[in-house]
Amino acid sequence: MTDKEFLNCLDIILNRDTRYNNKWPYNVGYYDGIFLTFDCWNLVKAIDWSHGSIANNWTVGSYAVYDPSAALGDWTGRQIMDHCSCVSTDMSNILPGEFLLYEGDGHAGVYVGEGHVVECTVSWGVNRVILSDISKNGVRSFKDIKQGRWYQHGRLPFVIYEEPQPEPQPDPTNMWVALLLTICDTIKNFFANFGRSSKKDGNEENNEESSC
Repeated sequence: MTDKEFLNCLDIILNRDTRYNNKWPYNVGYYDGIFLTFDCWNLVKAIDWSHGSIANNWTVGSYAVYDPSAALGDWTGRQIMDHCSCVSTDMSNILPGEFLLYEGDGHAGVYVGEGHVVECTVSWGVNRVILSDISKNGVRSFKDIKQGRWYQHGRLPFVIYEEPQPEPQPDPTNMWVALLLTICDTIKNFFANFGRSSKKDGNEENNEESSC
């Protein structure tokens, strides 16, 4: 799926009634009629295994089932990161939709852009899927309460990421052409004004001579 489709799945889940549960099968999108339940890295696996349909799951008792054709196996967060590409500890180059690993490898989330992370957690006593914050150096927080640090990120193998487009750079050739044209126009205007001024002065002299 594309990064936009993946982010849309996370947004739908974020806006549903969710709960944290780390017992199988309740940790892969189990729906009990009220809550959709996950744990941290099984949130990502459930989206991959169900090809995104888990976000719209309203069937009581159903959950995401492992699909052998899926990109992710039944892995831990560390194993998922080991199968990611462009893995880095530099948080300045992270893209929306990238997988995040918490220090100690015991927790995971997904960066969704603008300094925000979607994660299923029991931290801060919330016990659900939340939108938390990440600083430029990876510090994790929720409602301005800091807790630990995200230390690694990578691109998930089932997500197609759109590369950020570089800012268009001005063509130096065109810049020089524009500068030369400006200089030419300035010179042209100067001589045109000089000619008009000389002609005017000459007329004034003739007028003075004829008046004597």
